[in-house]
Amino acid sequence: MMGSVKNVFGSHGQITIEFIVTIIVVLFIFGFGLFIFEQRSLLNLEKSQEWAAQETAHRISRGINNVYLADGNVTMGDYIYWSGGVRKVDFGTRAVRVWLDEGRYVDSPVVAPHVIWDVIDVNGLLVFSKTNGVIYVRGG
Repeated sequence: MMGSVKNVFGSHGQITIEFIVTIIVVLFIFGFGLFIFEQRSLLNLEKSQEWAAQETAHRISRGINNVYLADGNVTMGDYIYWSGGVRKVDFGTRAVRVWLDEGRYVDSPVVAPHVIWDVIDVNGLLVFSKTNGVIYVRGG
């Protein structure tokens, strides 16, 4: 009786163990690939948000610089839109800063020494004007 039990479990048991080990290895490789894919997707999302914020900072500073460097009193407009939440825009020392989150921002230089920012929501038309050397930025 012992011989028949050993014979039945011996041949089928080895196949079952090999199958389980193979499944575990395949699941491990799949899980590792899924982890790498998730990390790269998050990095791509973060970099695209950073690029959009940098583009916004460049467009605002370009509008301010173009108006400041023009002769006489000038007015021009630019449509600026972004998606993915509300971002804060402010001015540092001669730079436009667009905040990505708490403690992280991108900036772009501004040559104008005096900028008056009168914008509540940056999404939409921004009007840049120069009057007597002072730059005014307002919503349109």
